[in-house]
Amino acid sequence: MNKKNLLAIYLNEFDIKFLKSGAKKFKCTNIQKFLRLRKCKTYSPDKVQDKNLDPWVQSVSINTGKRSSEHKIFKIGQKINSSNTQIWAVSYTHLTLPTNREV
Repeated sequence: MNKKNLLAIYLNEFDIKFLKSGAKKFKCTNIQKFLRLRKCKTYSPDKVQDKNLDPWVQSVSINTGKRSSEHKIFKIGQKINSSNTQIWAVSYTHLTLPTNREV
């Protein structure tokens, strides 16, 4: 069986140019290596602050791949409908995990 490792790092609302220049200026080689890894970029058509542009709304959009008008999560703590499959659930079903993990 061919085993692959998956490391998912979720970065939100940061300035990539600032991070790159800081990593170069201060010789942070691990951050420089990290920034050369394969990336997945997302964007949002949402534009209204205090409605669909809030972080908890955008987080659901990113994790489900749906627009806020589709997933209808607008309030912090609002329950996510089970029909909104999240990327973490999809990736989990495709991973082989050790059976005796410490949590």
